Amino acid sequence: MYKPPHWSERWKQIEEQLRTRPRVLLACDFDGTVAPIAARPDEAHLPEEMRTLLRQLATYGGLTLAMVSGRALHDVRQRVGLEGIFYCGNHGLEIEGPDLTWSSADAQAHRTELADALMVLRRQSSDIEGVIIEDKGLTGTVHWRLVPDDCRDRLREMVGAAVQSHSGLRLAYGKAVWEIRPRVAWNKGAAVRHLLKRVALSTADTICLGDDDTDESAHRALPDGVTLRVGACATTAARFRLNDVKDTAAFLFCVLGARLSARHTGTLPPSSFTS
Repeated sequence: MYKPPHWSERWKQIEEQLRTRPRVLLACDFDGTVAPIAARPDEAHLPEEMRTLLRQLATYGGLTLAMVSGRALHDVRQRVGLEGIFYCGNHGLEIEGPDLTWSSADAQAHRTELADALMVLRRQSSDIEGVIIEDKGLTGTVHWRLVPDDCRDRLREMVGAAVQSHSGLRLAYGKAVWEIRPRVAWNKGAAVRHLLKRVALSTADTICLGDDDTDESAHRALPDGVTLRVGACATTAARFRLNDVKDTAAFLFCVLGARLSARHTGTLPPSSFTS
């Protein structure tokens, strides 16, 4: 099992990389990264202190901020509530931000299959306590965190059968969820690289934070970026680790401090900052 070093053990290395880059893209997952995991998806919220910190990073830290989430775009945008940043919903299948509105046409083509699979699952699992099935437009999520242990195997079989009966869908796994996605060649990593190209930055100009296996595509896509995996995991492509959401806040506070220090000492040009 690979356990990357804690970010504090390599802070000098990280700080040096940040000090030498006029502009940086900060790509953050939502649940479990900047917001605590909630028992029910509709109960998750962004702590006000974290919202303030993200706003300061985007305004005074000279960072382009992107929220990259498995949630639907409108959902994560509403929960974060910051203007002038990029939002990537449904694992990057839909993107919105300054002068950009994009949705995967390939994913849209599988919408009928997805709706049918979710309808079947709702009917079949109606007698299972605690199951939550989300239709997020381009993807679907089956939450099993609240499902009794003795019902999870049966629910897993239902989900697997529903996906297998639709050739345009595939199954992915996250924390206490099964993700039903269109069978298209796009993920969080592709979305982040798309944003980098749009804002004329390189992979080394990126900070990427995520807590789930669904974030690994982004970590793999940024081999020379500052990539961090939040929480315990069996394996990760991230270069560094964070313990939890509180540790995320501590790390981002240090990032803000490093950027402000570089600004005041003249290491970074004034044009790197929006205010």
